[in-house]
Amino acid sequence: MSLTASLIDRLKARPAAKSLVYQAIDLPLVSQAYRRLYSAKIRHYLRTRPVRSLTIEPYNLCNLKCVMCPYQVMTRPRVKMGMDTFRGVVDQAAGLGITRINLTSYNEAFLDDLLFERIAYLKRLGMYVSFFSNGTVTNRDMVERLLACPPDLVVFSVDSADADTCRLIRPGAELDAVRENIALLLRRRGERGMCLPFVRINMTVMEANRGEIRDMARYWRGRCDRFEYYNADNRFGSPPPAGRWSRDGSIYAYPCWRAFYDWGVLSDGRVTVCECRDYDGRQLIGDVRTQGLRGILGSDAWREIRERHLEFRGTEIPLCRGCSWLHRSAFEWWQRE
Repeated sequence: MSLTASLIDRLKARPAAKSLVYQAIDLPLVSQAYRRLYSAKIRHYLRTRPVRSLTIEPYNLCNLKCVMCPYQVMTRPRVKMGMDTFRGVVDQAAGLGITRINLTSYNEAFLDDLLFERIAYLKRLGMYVSFFSNGTVTNRDMVERLLACPPDLVVFSVDSADADTCRLIRPGAELDAVRENIALLLRRRGERGMCLPFVRINMTVMEANRGEIRDMARYWRGRCDRFEYYNADNRFGSPPPAGRWSRDGSIYAYPCWRAFYDWGVLSDGRVTVCECRDYDGRQLIGDVRTQGLRGILGSDAWREIRERHLEFRGTEIPLCRGCSWLHRSAFEWWQRE
């Protein structure tokens, strides 16, 4: 990690300092100079590799309806991507120089019975593989199969150190069971003398759990490989955080790194420019079954979205309008190497 990326990473972990920096770069004269500098950084990055990683949604099925997630209002049919289609997408991605694949969009990864076969295929091609899980359905058999051909990163989403708050945020999740499932993976990994998968705990911060950050850090640090927390975004109408967290973004819209860094291939083969916000496939830029990833890169739909973001006009894109990530992206590109 470069010095700049390391400094940004530390800044993002300190909400009060981050808020002050947002305020500084929003000053009129500073803002103009900063955006010119930032634009040069982004364009240089994109000249070297337009797409660095790819999210593939193997199966748009989840077992929870978390309060901050629009999965509960998703109208797309539940579709499992077949292995032939999956291998085709991965082969195309490798041909474009993509080396990082995330297997999570609107899904619980462990509900996909092809998960381990998918990971094995990706690892044969030398891909960096990651996925997210809520940890509720993980069992011993899954752990052993995962460790037989481990991905590089597994992120477990755990939002509370209190069982009742856990149920409030993620109805159906039982905190003790989730902790036990994660502990099982970590214990078996250690017993096998392995270092992969790297296990990270993510906490999504909102009003219900804002006072628990220290308790969460105290519990997980030393148990997992890394603990991180983030403010909830507004993909499902989450209210902006209050108090010293109120400046969790610039007042200006910036080119969203997600639109360039992490396209999403939906489980039916359509491609969205934003796997994070586009839960129903409303801002599509193509279809891998008919165009292929290379064809989508040259499409008018992608070119239009790309140019609007690069010109700091992302708010003109219907899906992006009002999204908190446009304003949080004022630092993100410095971490892209």
